[in-house]
Amino acid sequence: MTGATLGKLGVLVLIGVAATTIAGCGGCHDSVAVSWTVVDASNQAVHCEDVGATTVVLTLDGMSTSFVCDAYGGRSPSLAPGNYTASLQLLDAAGHVLSQTDALSGDVANCGATALPQVTFAVATTCTQDVSFTWSIVEDATNAPLTCATVNSGTVRLNLGSNVFSFDCTAGEGMTAQVTEGTYPTSLQLFDLNSNLISQTPTMSVVVPHCAGADLGDVVFGVQ
Repeated sequence: MTGATLGKLGVLVLIGVAATTIAGCGGCHDSVAVSWTVVDASNQAVHCEDVGATTVVLTLDGMSTSFVCDAYGGRSPSLAPGNYTASLQLLDAAGHVLSQTDALSGDVANCGATALPQVTFAVATTCTQDVSFTWSIVEDATNAPLTCATVNSGTVRLNLGSNVFSFDCTAGEGMTAQVTEGTYPTSLQLFDLNSNLISQTPTMSVVVPHCAGADLGDVVFGVQ
């Protein structure tokens, strides 16, 4: 067997499972060791928490053993020699199946723990890593509120490290696409309809946490 299909959500890669043997010698009782990774729809490695996964369940002939997902590995209780049908499921906190393997067959035939090939669970990610903010425009001298039309502004630009995101000034708010977690030197700029710079903020440091968004709050552009 060179491959198995995961439920609805992805592909599990298992090499040589049919030839895997695990069996006892004398009074020895074996166990099965399993390990796993989780990837998103683009096959990028993600954390269990990114997809809401909490538990991995190994089932051997109806006997189930549960592991904490972010352990990324575990071992079954002792087994007597024999042939076993195995499967693994990735569950969320409510017990919903996020991903699972097809049934696998293996013989228990050696003392000690026998490791199955590593399982790759593919799941659509629920992780959000973005930057959001609102903006307003005021007159420098009086702090009186102004509109995009008043200052002939067309675009608000967010410079997040080397990433540039542009928004229509009249929207009053913006949110970036997904970005990599990390710390970014960040500035915001206000441009007129001819792409001339009207106002900009000082450069600041913005932290995008793992699997969370960063909210910059309201950014005020001062205009003369």
